[in-house]
Amino acid sequence: MVNLQIPPSQPIQLLEEKPGKGRNSGWPMKLVRTHGKTFVGPTLNLKYDDETKSFYVRIYDADSSSYVLQDRIELRKINRALKEDEKCRIRVIGSRVNTQTWTYDLEFSDRKSYNAFFCMLLHPT
Repeated sequence: MVNLQIPPSQPIQLLEEKPGKGRNSGWPMKLVRTHGKTFVGPTLNLKYDDETKSFYVRIYDADSSSYVLQDRIELRKINRALKEDEKCRIRVIGSRVNTQTWTYDLEFSDRKSYNAFFCMLLHPT
């Protein structure tokens, strides 16, 4: 695993290659896990919203033909990341709250999405 320190005083820049251009597009995910919550499945995705500077964990619901919001990851809270290239996994870590450290484990479905997400963390403005 590679440990990446992200400068907390600098905002993260969005790459030109966004995770899709359509209203419902996003990066396909295999797994998103945080304290007490695990999201998996073939319709799981992670969508970045430039306005809120947040990633939204969503699952597609075929019955309603829409994505259902499951969780929100605020970009400003990420101050460190650990990556595991072989399995397209990234652990994003934030500050400690009470006795827990703010943590999300992300496993991307494909290398392109994994690389694009990681590049967002590497290239602050």
